[in-house]
Amino acid sequence: MLITMRNSEAPLQYFRSIERELSELDVSGEVLLDQMLHVGNTEERFISMIIKGKNIDESSLRFVRLKKSSEYRQLTCKLLKEERLVENSILSKIQKKMILKGMSI
Repeated sequence: MLITMRNSEAPLQYFRSIERELSELDVSGEVLLDQMLHVGNTEERFISMIIKGKNIDESSLRFVRLKKSSEYRQLTCKLLKEERLVENSILSKIQKKMILKGMSI
């Protein structure tokens, strides 16, 4: 499962609400959090976490690197384009143009 942050705020403050929503959806296992609007297209963009029961296993949190061709990168870029969240983001002009042209970064 992929969660894409839709604002530039740090995701840590949202972890409890993420836990509640994932619990309601009965999600368990690995979840990826894409925080590109917070940190940009950096090595800290994706956070992997394990959901055990109804809680995030905080000891499982780690940054992961995904290939540029990853479907998760493509999904986030598509969402950011469709929701027009790119224009006022911290991304560079080139990155914004790429996403608006339908490319993933």
